[in-house]
Amino acid sequence: MKPYVRLHMISSIDGRIDSCRWTGDVKGYEYFVKEYETIHETFGAASWIVGRTTMQEFTSSPAVAFDKTAPLPRETYNAAPDKSTFAVVIDPSGKLTWSTNEVNGDGVIEVLSDRVSDGYLHHLRDVGISYIFGGRESIDIPLVLRELKEVFGVENLLVEGGGILNGSFLAAGAIDEISLLIAPIADGQGGIPVTFDFRGQASPASYFELMDVEKRERGLIWLRYRVNHRS
Repeated sequence: MKPYVRLHMISSIDGRIDSCRWTGDVKGYEYFVKEYETIHETFGAASWIVGRTTMQEFTSSPAVAFDKTAPLPRETYNAAPDKSTFAVVIDPSGKLTWSTNEVNGDGVIEVLSDRVSDGYLHHLRDVGISYIFGGRESIDIPLVLRELKEVFGVENLLVEGGGILNGSFLAAGAIDEISLLIAPIADGQGGIPVTFDFRGQASPASYFELMDVEKRERGLIWLRYRVNHRS
């Protein structure tokens, strides 16, 4: 039991995903970003998941004093049972602070590890933010997906993370479909994040079945793949 998981990304020809570097042609950059968001919307009322660094762009809350220390159980907490779409963030140590429980109208769900402090859990509850525990040290992707489906009713999930988050989902065999926009740009800079960058134990290469290719304006190509989970 898990949501249908679709990876949605935009990259340069050489697989780099730091689109902030693509500002040489400002109009082109703006078009690429707009097309990415437009396609995002075509997937309907899907919830989405990103890593902590990406989500940092959506929260500018100042540092919070976690002065509540009463122990809280390490179990899933649903702060917004009336919500149907969610902005999910992988934040194992609980580093993000919040002044709202929504991002663009979607209810926030924090994915934490067991080592997070009780003070941080009280902060999330005070703001009205839901949370899931994904494991003691590392995050168990299949466990998180089951909780999203069974507790929060998430049927469709867009993965829009950095390379490490994307790579973790791929290595876990959790991706059903890939939506990839290729911009007519060669980044060429070493050390720039790439679409998939899993750093755990080596796993077999993943294979994809091409579903569709669409040429869009300004040389942008939209590729869609169905994931073939055979090794």
